[in-house]
Amino acid sequence: MAHEIIVPYISSYSYASDMWAYGITYWHLINKCEPYLDLKNPEEYRAKIKSGYKLDFKDVHDNPELHKLIEKTWLTNPLDRPTASQFVELLTQSTETLHKRKKIT
Repeated sequence: MAHEIIVPYISSYSYASDMWAYGITYWHLINKCEPYLDLKNPEEYRAKIKSGYKLDFKDVHDNPELHKLIEKTWLTNPLDRPTASQFVELLTQSTETLHKRKKIT
């Protein structure tokens, strides 16, 4: 659940809420484990998200640019999150940069 769903007086559900979920899904694919396993129940999840809790990235996929991009989908203010089009554009740029680095080394 996105921050604005948990704290409804801030905003309401929107496409930005879907981007939050997309970022969590992307994190899940990269880290190959379920998110929020350390949280015991929905109330604990809500409390953590309200306080600004963010998932950590494992060393499995060491790409700081990709990590930053995914973290943008978790920004508290929905208006600050990238749209799906912006995410794809930034992901493409990040991937191209990574490929260039691998060719150099």
